[in-house]
Amino acid sequence: MIDVGAFLSNLKRRMIDVVALLSNLKCTPVLLVVITVALPIATLMIIDPTSFSKTWKGRTFYLFFLWLLLLELILDWESFKLKKPLSNRKTLFLVAASILSMTYILAVNFTGLRSSLLGAGEFLEIPFAPYPPAKWIYDSWLLSIEYLFFTSLFAIAVWVSYKIEGLKAFSSSMILLGAIGSAYMIDTLYPLGYFTPLQTFVPFTASLAAAVLGLLGYQTAFGTPYLGMPLLQVSDSSGQYLTGYYIGWPCAGIQSLLIYTFVMLLFLKKTKIPKSQKLAYFLIGAIITYGINILRIVSIYLAFIQNLSQGIEAAEAAMRIFHNFYGGLFSMTWIVLYPLLIIGSRILWAKIRVPKAEEAVEGLQEPTKI
Repeated sequence: MIDVGAFLSNLKRRMIDVVALLSNLKCTPVLLVVITVALPIATLMIIDPTSFSKTWKGRTFYLFFLWLLLLELILDWESFKLKKPLSNRKTLFLVAASILSMTYILAVNFTGLRSSLLGAGEFLEIPFAPYPPAKWIYDSWLLSIEYLFFTSLFAIAVWVSYKIEGLKAFSSSMILLGAIGSAYMIDTLYPLGYFTPLQTFVPFTASLAAAVLGLLGYQTAFGTPYLGMPLLQVSDSSGQYLTGYYIGWPCAGIQSLLIYTFVMLLFLKKTKIPKSQKLAYFLIGAIITYGINILRIVSIYLAFIQNLSQGIEAAEAAMRIFHNFYGGLFSMTWIVLYPLLIIGSRILWAKIRVPKAEEAVEGLQEPTKI
């Protein structure tokens, strides 16, 4: 028969030994911080892999978050090593945070917590806009809470470990995660075109997309808006109607402009690039990001039109796949790669300038020939 008291006492001693061991490892905090978010994300990939096949209202952005997190670790690795051992209390807190993140994921997927959260959404009468609740809204509600929960837990773990310096070091990945969660939550509370502060920019973006489609030989027209969303209708060159969609602020890529702004401002703040060049980099990147959003709208229409010969259902399926996954990759891939392009171009330019400078110095040192 097992002696429960002895078992618990032994377990307590083992936990104390583990905490003491972790406290003396200089890289313990950053490893536990990473585990806090990386382990539940990896678990979600096993539990619900299809959710990682969608960018908008999916979990593909978690992969971009982990990529940015890894990049920040590589760039600032030395600053994450502690000069003195971490206290047992802080180490225990980080271990508890890691357990909490995993517990939340498992509880939502395998216990009654999911029903409780859905019940809370119904009690709060979500969405707040006069739009009838639908399954996708409640799914968005759960996903929005998940993103914001991870963001909060990640920020708290970083703060406990490294204070304000840690928040600065992890600022890009943290802002990305929080921005995606905030965008999801706004669209959940005020779906479609109800959130007018962001919807205001959509008609101009839709007009530019219509102009691009016109250059490609299609005829375009705007129908009656619905809930603040412009209806962009497309016909072929002979005037035969092909398709039309209402364009909301998420479809127009407004959230990608917000994410770009946060990520680039934080990235440029960390660099020693002159202010005038920082402004130039930011404006050039913003213009390209906006242009990519326009191309994204155009590509959604083209995905439907190019598959129309296979039937309406095939065309709709192709459009949805592009809308839910590939379209979101356009801007996010650019946002992730642009800082690397800046770094790479400056390194290359520095290598080009140095030989030229050395040649100029050598030229000045050569004796004048008579």
